[in-house]
Amino acid sequence: MAVTKFQILLNDLLIKHKASLLLYDEMCHLFKEYISSPNFDRFAKFKSRRSLLTSTQKTFNFKALLPNNGTVRLHNNILVTVPVFDTKHMIISLLTDPSVMNEKNFAEGYNVLTGEVDNHPANNKYGEVHTGDAWLPARDRYCQNKTDMPVGLIVFGDKSHTDLHGALSLTPIIFTLTLFNRAAQNDSKFWRPTGYILNLGYGRGTSNKTHTRDKIQDEHSCISFAFQSLKNINKENGFQCVVLGRTVHVKVWIHYFIGDTKGNNKWLGQYTGNREGVRCPYRDCKCQFHDLSNPNPNCIYLTMKDFNLAKKRKQEDEDAGIEYYRSISLYDIRNALTEKSLPLSDNIHGPYKMMPPELLHTSGSGLIMYMFESLRDQMGGGKDRDLIDRQHVLISTLIKRQSKRDFP
Repeated sequence: MAVTKFQILLNDLLIKHKASLLLYDEMCHLFKEYISSPNFDRFAKFKSRRSLLTSTQKTFNFKALLPNNGTVRLHNNILVTVPVFDTKHMIISLLTDPSVMNEKNFAEGYNVLTGEVDNHPANNKYGEVHTGDAWLPARDRYCQNKTDMPVGLIVFGDKSHTDLHGALSLTPIIFTLTLFNRAAQNDSKFWRPTGYILNLGYGRGTSNKTHTRDKIQDEHSCISFAFQSLKNINKENGFQCVVLGRTVHVKVWIHYFIGDTKGNNKWLGQYTGNREGVRCPYRDCKCQFHDLSNPNPNCIYLTMKDFNLAKKRKQEDEDAGIEYYRSISLYDIRNALTEKSLPLSDNIHGPYKMMPPELLHTSGSGLIMYMFESLRDQMGGGKDRDLIDRQHVLISTLIKRQSKRDFP
């Protein structure tokens, strides 16, 4: 029978493409619904994937959400393609989507249209973004009128790869809005892309002699290009939008960045902290290596004045400038995150102090392992030892679920 032949061919096709076994049942259910629908037309022809996307784009006017492939020139005059998205239309797609813009997804005790923080019990302790010390100063600096709607961005960037050796890798730059609560921010549909930075070292081999400074500068050139549409929003002093039935003037800035330690160091042009001879191993402050064992250090945080002073010294005296950069453990680069047109929440420290530390690599797959090993050696055998071993097995199992373990 034709129906049996169709199902056998469908099953073979899914196996050929190594698709999920559950996909077969879901596709059969989809076909069954289509055939039994009152609008079923046996003479209708299926469109190709490209034709379907094109017609859907025209119907719902989604052209503004398409990426644009821009060209960036690297330090050695090589041209690379960087796909970028218009940040304005990405933000509008969130603010006008009724499936995400509803009360259950908003942070408690927060007015999404004005950015005001009320006397809600949830605001009596640190929790959502608006309960932090940086929220009100940033809102007051960018929002001057009653019709201004503050929209802070949480920007994420981390290198990811789709093959075993890391050749097919790229760094996605994506963002969500601070007005959403933590549960919503953990859902991928609340995030939108800004751009993708390709693997700039592809094809150069392991004997690549390119200086680390030049590698980081190339990445910052791509980051600067990816944030161009956000800088345009700031230059145009925001944009008008209808949100929850009310016309508001949207003001946008980056509230903070998230990522892993290696990526954050690159985005700040910081020396790798585990390198021998690095004077300031942590990217936010001027603490020396010997200060790391101090449980209550008196940190002197880096500011934009330090960054500007380094550039000025380099212009006046090449050697003195290089030594000053080395004293604060920074590479001499044109940092994309310190450009004046890029709106940031902190106008004193700039991107410094805007990258909170991540604990996965430091504690989760690092120090915790040594802590359990030390406890096990000190406690010896018995019931306590058995309890520690069980906890160790549990945490080790949880840690293996991160992306870089047991790949693929």
